[in-house]
Amino acid sequence: MVNRKAARRYARALFGFAVGQNLVEQVGRELDTVCQALEAMPELALLLRHPLLGRQAKDDLVRVAFGETVSAGMLTFLDLLVENRRADAVPAVRETYAELSDQYQGIVRAEVQTAVPLTNDEVQRLKSLIERTFGKQAVLKALVKPEILGGAKVRVGDLLLDGSLKTRLEVMRDHLKQVRLRAAS
Repeated sequence: MVNRKAARRYARALFGFAVGQNLVEQVGRELDTVCQALEAMPELALLLRHPLLGRQAKDDLVRVAFGETVSAGMLTFLDLLVENRRADAVPAVRETYAELSDQYQGIVRAEVQTAVPLTNDEVQRLKSLIERTFGKQAVLKALVKPEILGGAKVRVGDLLLDGSLKTRLEVMRDHLKQVRLRAAS
């Protein structure tokens, strides 16, 4: 089980290193590469966590798996995670690192769900609205979810603006149930 608190500490330390070396984007890309490789090779992830495999063998595995694709700094970071039995924290480290990187670069990520695809003009207007609201550059991910029936759901961080037709109908249904209950009393 991944210790999220520890993963955040490692991510903050890695981010501090990346800022100091002016490598924020490169380190982010390398973390993505490592996560993709670990997802594609679950056996490697298991070996890096295996309690009976020695530290040197795990270091060698890290070098063979990632030596050609990531920097020496990332290899050292991965060695540190493996040594401290935190190899399973890489995805959580990547998630926190991405959040820190976005904050540092003045980026806000938003996800919009609509029943039908948005036009380019609608995407640009929504992106502009989010940028004005949050005072940051917006990166918008548009998803088509026919089950919402109409309208839109917009998520920015922990904030959810639900203007979907499905939710409005559910609220109306609940309201009508309450009206019937009061009228019957």
